[in-house]
Amino acid sequence: MSQPPTRRHLLRLAAGTAAAAPLLHATPAAARTASTATTATAPLAGTPAHVPSAAAPAVAPAAVPATWAVHPFPLDQVTLGDGVFRRKRDLMLDYARTYPADRILAVFRANAGLDTRGARPPGGWETADGNLRGHYGGHFLTLVSQAYADTREAALKAKLDQLVAALGECQQALAEHGSPRPSHPGYLAAYPETQFILLESYTTYPTIWAPYYTCHKIMRGP
Repeated sequence: MSQPPTRRHLLRLAAGTAAAAPLLHATPAAARTASTATTATAPLAGTPAHVPSAAAPAVAPAAVPATWAVHPFPLDQVTLGDGVFRRKRDLMLDYARTYPADRILAVFRANAGLDTRGARPPGGWETADGNLRGHYGGHFLTLVSQAYADTREAALKAKLDQLVAALGECQQALAEHGSPRPSHPGYLAAYPETQFILLESYTTYPTIWAPYYTCHKIMRGP
């Protein structure tokens, strides 16, 4: 009488059956291909399953001559050739030339209690009651300043002078009768100084947004 199979024998039999199962349902040609591929790709006994390839040699950085140095340069030393960048630049120059300065100044004049001359604010975040109002004016100052630095056009210089002079009038009006108080001499924004007080009292969004960001835009503009 034969001995009953041991547990080890049963485990070996189960493993062999599982490995052969895909071949049982394949066509004879596919079974031969799979069997050959399995035999060809199996690692030899006593050898590692994966041998890493040799690392690529490191490329040494190019030497930088000791006489080289980085220096700032003005915008009028940059010339754009014909292409998409020049066309986009020309569109922005047209925008700087034609966008009404009074629309940029509307939120500043309203905050200072001055006549807005019927101008509407640009819109978007730059509205009469928006908590970022004035920041667009800073961006526009940068645009006109850099456009003038590039082209030296008298019309752009005149627009820049108009903007700066009008903002100075707003600053003076705020010092004299800015409301609500406080409104210290030198303060300039398109909303009251109380926005900073609210921020530093930990007032949360959306009652307060980013007055220091807006202040930076205005100061960085020209």
